[in-house]
Amino acid sequence: MRSVATMSKIPAGPPDRSDAERRDRAWIWFVGVGVAVTVGYYVLPVLHVPRAAQSLIFVAMAAAAAIAVLAGVRVNRPAGRLPWLVLAAAQGMFSIGAAIGFGGHTALADAFSLARYPLIGWALVIFVRRRTPGRDTITLIDAAVVAVTGGLVSWVYVISRLARDDASPLAGVVSVAYPMMDLLVLAVALHLMLGVGSRTASYRLLIASLSCQLAVDSRYALTIGTYQNGGPGDAFWFGAYVLLGAAALHPTMRSLDRRSPLAALRPTRGRLTLLAVAALLPLVVLVVQHVRQSETHIVAVALSGGVTFLLVLARMAEQVAAQRVLAIRDGLTGAYTVDFLAEAMRIECDRARYTRGRLAVLLVGVDNLKLINDTYGPTGGDLALRELTERMRVAGRPGDLVARHGGDRFVLLLVGADARLAAQTAERIRTAVSATPIVIGADARIRVTVSIGLAGLPADGVTAHDLLHSADQAMYVAKRAGRNRVYSRYGPVGEPMVTGFMIESAARPLTAHERQP
Repeated sequence: MRSVATMSKIPAGPPDRSDAERRDRAWIWFVGVGVAVTVGYYVLPVLHVPRAAQSLIFVAMAAAAAIAVLAGVRVNRPAGRLPWLVLAAAQGMFSIGAAIGFGGHTALADAFSLARYPLIGWALVIFVRRRTPGRDTITLIDAAVVAVTGGLVSWVYVISRLARDDASPLAGVVSVAYPMMDLLVLAVALHLMLGVGSRTASYRLLIASLSCQLAVDSRYALTIGTYQNGGPGDAFWFGAYVLLGAAALHPTMRSLDRRSPLAALRPTRGRLTLLAVAALLPLVVLVVQHVRQSETHIVAVALSGGVTFLLVLARMAEQVAAQRVLAIRDGLTGAYTVDFLAEAMRIECDRARYTRGRLAVLLVGVDNLKLINDTYGPTGGDLALRELTERMRVAGRPGDLVARHGGDRFVLLLVGADARLAAQTAERIRTAVSATPIVIGADARIRVTVSIGLAGLPADGVTAHDLLHSADQAMYVAKRAGRNRVYSRYGPVGEPMVTGFMIESAARPLTAHERQP
C-alpha cells in the first residue's frame, strides 16, 4: 500500500487547456457582444424604448471598453503594462464624460472628454519609443508631412468654421479644442503606423479603433450644433470601443510594444504615394477654394506646383533606386562591390565552417592596366575592364560571385569548390581572358592577360580576411614570376601562354565580330 507521501508525487495529468483557450478567444466574444449591443442600440427606438435607455447603453459600452483593457492587461500580462493602463484611463475619462454629458452638465463633460486625448497620445508615444530601436527621424518626418496636411484641411473646413460661429468664448474654445486634440492624436498615431515594428492583430485592432475615433470626432466637430444622440455616427463610437477592447484582449497585445530589429523601413511605393498625396492636398484645397471665384491664375499656379512636385518626387525615387543598385554593383563593370563581397564572404565562410564544406577564392589582377591607360587613355582602360568582367563571368561557373576589389583587381567567390575545381576554373578564366584581343576604338586591339591568386578554405584560412590575404600573396608571386599565371601558396597552377599584353595595329580591316567590345 502506497503512503500518502508517495501518492503526492504521482505526476498530474495533462493540463486543462480550456481556460487558456477561453482567454485567447475572449476578444472574439467581446467583439460579438459589442456588435449585438450596437444593433440593439439602434433597435430600441423602433421598440419605442425611452431615449434614456440608449444613453445608458452608450455609457455602459464606453465603460466596458475600459474594463476590457484592464482585463486584457490582467489576463495577457504584457511585459509593459503602462501604455495599456493609460489607454484604459483615457477610455474611463471618456465614459465618465459621456455619463455627465447625458446628465446635462456639458462643461464638466467636455473637461473629462478632452482629458482623454493627452492620455491617448501619451500611450501611443510609449508604444512608438518601445518599438523603435534608436531615433527613426525618417518616419518622424513622414508622419509630420501627413499630419501637417491633415492640420491644414482641419483648419480650412473645421477649425476656422467653428471659430467663426456665434457662440460664447468658452464654447468656442471647447469646440476648437476637439479637432486640435484630434490632430495631436493623429500625429502620434501616424508615427506608430509608419514606423517599424510588427503588425500583429492587436496592433491592427488598435489602429482601427483610433481610425473610428478620429472619423467620428471629425463628423461631430462639423455637426456640433446639430449633432443628435442615436444617429448613424454613434456606430463609429461603438466601433472604437469594441476594437479597443478587442485589441487589449487579443493575445498578441503582449508583443505590440516589442522592439523591432529594423531601425527603419525601406521606402515603398505605397509610402511614397501617401507622401505625394499629402503634399498635393494643400494645392487641391487651394484650387477648390478659388475655382468658383474664376481666379484662373491661382489654379494655374497650383496645378504647375503639383506637376513640378510629382516630377521631383519621381526623380528622387529613381535616384534612390540607382543608389540601391550602386550599393551592390560597380557602376563601370557591373561586378559586385567590395561591401557586398565582404558580407557574402562572411556568410559563406561561416556556412562552410558549420557544414565542413569547401570554399575557394580567386583574386584576379589585370596585368599592366596602367600601361593600357597611358596608351589608350582612361576610356581604353574602361573598355578593357568591362570586357574582362564579362569574360570572367562567362568562363566561371553559373552562380559564382564576381566582385571588383580595386582598380585592377577582381575577386571570384567559388562556393563548394575544392582545390582541383578551383584550379580548373582559374585556368579557364585566365585562358578566356587572353585568348581573344579586345577591340579598343577603331584602329587598334589589345590582348590582355591576368595573374590569378588562388586560396581555399580550410587549407588557407577560415575567415574572409585569411582567404583574401593568402590569395593576394599568391597573385603577387604570379606577377613576379612573369604574369599571366595562376598561383596558389603551394606554387604555380597550369602553364602560362602570352605574358603582359600585345598591341596589334589594324593593318587589316577588323571583322564585325572583332569590332564588338
